[in-house]
Amino acid sequence: MSESPQSPDDLGEFPVLLSVPAIDQNPLRELPVIEFRPYDIQTFFANMPEEIKDLLIREAYMTKAAQMIGERQKENRELLAQAEAARPPLLLAWRKADMARYKAGVAAAASEVDEFAKALAQNERAMENLRHAARRKLELWLRNHDTTYQQGMANEQFVADWRNAVALVQKILLDFIQSVGEARNLMVSGYKSKTNEHTPQAAEVLLRAVKIGNALEDDMASVNLLAEEHDKRFRGTVFENPFPRLPLFAAGELTENAIKRPIALLQQHFDRIKLYCEELSLVGIAALTAAIDQAEKRHTAQQDSYMTTLWAGLSVLAQQQVDPNLLSETVRETEEKFLRGEYA
Repeated sequence: MSESPQSPDDLGEFPVLLSVPAIDQNPLRELPVIEFRPYDIQTFFANMPEEIKDLLIREAYMTKAAQMIGERQKENRELLAQAEAARPPLLLAWRKADMARYKAGVAAAASEVDEFAKALAQNERAMENLRHAARRKLELWLRNHDTTYQQGMANEQFVADWRNAVALVQKILLDFIQSVGEARNLMVSGYKSKTNEHTPQAAEVLLRAVKIGNALEDDMASVNLLAEEHDKRFRGTVFENPFPRLPLFAAGELTENAIKRPIALLQQHFDRIKLYCEELSLVGIAALTAAIDQAEKRHTAQQDSYMTTLWAGLSVLAQQQVDPNLLSETVRETEEKFLRGEYA
C-alpha cells in the first residue's frame, strides 16, 4: 500500500503497509528432503518397542502370503479359463457323462477361484488392521521419543496459534475502524467553534477508540512475537518456514493526537487512520491468512513425507525378518488374532 499524500500541515508519518512476502502456492516445492541412512533406520527399528516391531513383522508375513496367494490365484483363473474353453459348440452331441465331467471341472475351477478370492480379501483386511494398529502405536511412541516428530507437533501448534492470533487482530482491527469512524463523526459534528471544544460524548468515544487502538497494537505485536519465536525455534530444521510479519503502527497514539488537530483537518486525520486500517484488513490480513493456509499445507506435506519415508524404511527391515519356514504358522496365528479382534 502506498503512503497517502501528506496534508498541508503535515499530519505526520503513517507507516507504509509492507507487502507480505510472496507465498509459494505449491507446498511440496523446495521441501527439505527427509532421508534415513541405513544405520539410522536400523537403529530406529532396534530401539522400537517389541509390540510395534511384532505388528510390522506380522504385516510383512501377511504381505508375503498375499503375494503367494495372488500367484496361485492367477494359476486358478488360467485353469478356469481352460475348463470353460473345453465346452464344445454343440452340447447336444455330448454324452451325459461327458457333460457331467465338463460341469464338474468348471465348478471345481470356479470354486478354487472363489476360495482364493476370499482368502485374499481376508488377508487384505488383516493387513489393513495391522497397518492401522502399527501406525497408531508408532505415532504414539514417536510423540515421546522422536525429536523430528516432536518438532512437527510443535510446528503444527505454532501454525494453529498463529491463525488464532491473526483472527483476533482482524476482529479488533474491525472494531478499531468502527470506533475511529464514530469518533470522527461526533468530533466533527459536535465541535463548538465559539469555545473551541468538543462535546463530552465525543471525548468519551475518542477515548474508547484510543483504548481499542492500544489493544490493537498489543495484539499485532503478539502476532509478530509469535512469528519470531516460531522462526527461532525451527531455524535449521526440516520445518524451517519463516512467518511473515504485520507492519506495526501507533494506532492508539495516532488516534489520540486527533484532539490536537484544528477542526479543518480533523476529518482528514481520522480518514487517513481509517483508510490505512481498512487496507491493512483487506490486504495485509488477507495475505497473512493465505500464508497460514500455505504453512498448514506445507506442514502436512512435511509430516507425510517424514512418516512415508520412515514407514517405508521400517517395512523393508520388517520384510527381512520373514522366515519362509515360519510363514504358514505365523500367517495362521495372525489371522486368528485378527478374527478375535486383537488388531481392531
